[in-house]
Amino acid sequence: LLSGVINAQQAGTLNNQFSENGWDASVYGNNNGFTLEKTLIQPDGKILACAQGYFPSEATQAVLVRYNIDGSFDTTFGGGDGTVRTKDDPAIDLWTAASDMGLQSSGKIIIVGDIFTNEERIIRLNADGSLDSSFGIDGLIAMPRPNSEIVYHVGIQSDDKIVVCGRERSPVDGILTQSVFLWRFTENGVLDGSFGSGGKVSYDLSAWSGGGENNLVINQLLIDSNDKIITNQTFYNGVDYFLLIKRLNANGSADNS
Repeated sequence: LLSGVINAQQAGTLNNQFSENGWDASVYGNNNGFTLEKTLIQPDGKILACAQGYFPSEATQAVLVRYNIDGSFDTTFGGGDGTVRTKDDPAIDLWTAASDMGLQSSGKIIIVGDIFTNEERIIRLNADGSLDSSFGIDGLIAMPRPNSEIVYHVGIQSDDKIVVCGRERSPVDGILTQSVFLWRFTENGVLDGSFGSGGKVSYDLSAWSGGGENNLVINQLLIDSNDKIITNQTFYNGVDYFLLIKRLNANGSADNS
């Protein structure tokens, strides 16, 4: 992974006071398929970057790096080098992909991904990068995949509830169809039964795509100022590609407004 974080002092001007000449290029691993997935700015101005790395002889782990405002590594995060590796750190010791990352108001960090495609994982770290054992079961939510669910995005609502969004494959009128699903969890990692049906919302695009496998890509999940949920997806109907933006109420019901 070459983690490139760039800072501008004003529009179009590189801030040479940030890290080294205005940008940081940190190398993690060696040809291990690292991918930078998300960068967040914390309320205190510190920069949190989340990546996932695949090790052919092992598996996938999340790698988080936190920088101070000036671009130096934040030595209060992780093992003193500003870095957390979810498998290599003995106190965490968890394989997981890192498809996306969110930040709760307490500064706690939510990571979503899967493991060997056997289950979808939601992990919470404390603000210092240690595993938060009060979340889910020992810091982890492990969700089964009866419909081949794959998690791609996470959003945090104003009450710190966690909305996770992804793609699944399930029968619609007897045809195996790609659909969008959302799960919601309480602040501390319990599936929220007040959201959708038993904590889950699912909708397919067959009205637009004609059903079946439609090359569905979920591009983005957003939570607006009213906690309404916005998804941005593209799909193929056999002739053309389409962009669909859908908005749900905070409880997962369709927003017909």
